[in-house]
Amino acid sequence: MSGAADVSNARNADLRHAGRGALTNLINVIGALSLPLLHALILWGYGPAVYGLYAVAYTVAEMASKFGAVGLDKGLLRFIPIARFSRDEAGVRAAIYTASLTALVVSLAAMGAVIFLADRLSPLFGASNYAQAIVWCAGAIPCIAIVNVAVPATLAAKIVRYNVLVRSVAQPLFTGFFVLVFALSPSIESLCVAIVISSILTALVAYIGMRRTFPLDGSLPRWRGDVVRFSVPMGLSEGTSMVTHRAPLMLLAFYVTPTQVGAYAACDMIVRSVAGIRTAFDPILSPVLAEALSEKDSDRVSYNLKLMTRWVLLIMLPLAIAIFFLGSEVLALLSADFRSAGLALSLLCAGYLLNGSLGLTGWVLVMSGRSWVSLFNNAVSAVLNVLLCLWLIPLWGIVGAAVATAVSVTAMELLFLAQVGYLFRLQPLSWQSVRLVGVGLVSACILALALAWLPESGVLRLTLGLVVLLFAYGLSWRLLAFENQDRIIFSRGIPSSGGLG
Repeated sequence: MSGAADVSNARNADLRHAGRGALTNLINVIGALSLPLLHALILWGYGPAVYGLYAVAYTVAEMASKFGAVGLDKGLLRFIPIARFSRDEAGVRAAIYTASLTALVVSLAAMGAVIFLADRLSPLFGASNYAQAIVWCAGAIPCIAIVNVAVPATLAAKIVRYNVLVRSVAQPLFTGFFVLVFALSPSIESLCVAIVISSILTALVAYIGMRRTFPLDGSLPRWRGDVVRFSVPMGLSEGTSMVTHRAPLMLLAFYVTPTQVGAYAACDMIVRSVAGIRTAFDPILSPVLAEALSEKDSDRVSYNLKLMTRWVLLIMLPLAIAIFFLGSEVLALLSADFRSAGLALSLLCAGYLLNGSLGLTGWVLVMSGRSWVSLFNNAVSAVLNVLLCLWLIPLWGIVGAAVATAVSVTAMELLFLAQVGYLFRLQPLSWQSVRLVGVGLVSACILALALAWLPESGVLRLTLGLVVLLFAYGLSWRLLAFENQDRIIFSRGIPSSGGLG
């Protein structure tokens, strides 16, 4: 009887954790709406050409910061839950010390390498402005790396409020404020300075959150080599994943104008709202998988994988439908030059929708210690993406880049799906998830019919279309796919204290 009670208690605890994660991600979705506004500010205040230069420069900074974090965010998501489960507080402090010091040193080295290489590679871009922008943005690299370590450390302790504070409050507010201030003297240099200052302040907020979760005790923690050994393959995997997602933007700079690069960057920015749903659940699922796999509890692994995959779909589907049917209107609001990028936007969205539907599966491999498998899969995806880009971009421009990205991210998730199925006999989808797909199809049909009666273009069409979609999706979900499990998550997902985790 006690065994059944233990399983029930574990399920209830996982439901509460999933509920907090789902609630947090709903807030993050709302916060992510500030991203199009921020990019619109940059476009309106600095112009499409500067926006294209900035997109390439910040992409370089993001890629370098991923290598700078050396996968230590994933190391913390694995080793902190295991140490806490074993009540090894010294092991927790040692993991955080090792990750923080390593990320700082390596990200500073990455910043130096970017600055050193920028001028030497500028002839490849055909314009010195790209190199100048890359140098100015390089100061953000260690800041992004710090955020990518500090926030996952708090999530590894199943505390989600600092993720909301940093990602959905501090980062957009700081960035928006300084972008507006420096728009008084618009240039690529002033824009990059605004981004660097906001990155510094965001990193400071993230570090304070980590220290409030794990206070310093005055002693020097020991070095944990096992954290680094696990994390390095993950860092390389994250780096190659960034190549998959960002290489098209970099390669477009060789073939098309900065304005066209800006159009693709706008498409990429919009679909991040879809891709970000799944990635936001990564640190919610990871600590649970680490605990369950350390106990060899395959039922718990399967339960949580299917539960959170369904929640990813629940939040992701209406956003994806909105992009398919109304994405061109959003692009036109950003810049009249971007409306023609609607096909590229839809192709990218399709790829990331499939990626998100299957994307949590790979964490079973990672949290079981098979970080090298993740590196292999990401490397295959990155190589495939680069080769497809080199073939398709000269033929189709930004549409070719979108096709290459959609194919490569889908191929990677199919690899993960096959490997987890073979090694663990697990898969992420349930009949409840399939019913959600049906809800999405019904909602899409209702929206398509409604659009025939709405204004042909403009803000009114976008606003009314979103209202119709949200009503249709919410009603269809309640009638066709609502589960008792959903009621449990909503009722237990919000802590009685009123705070988040």
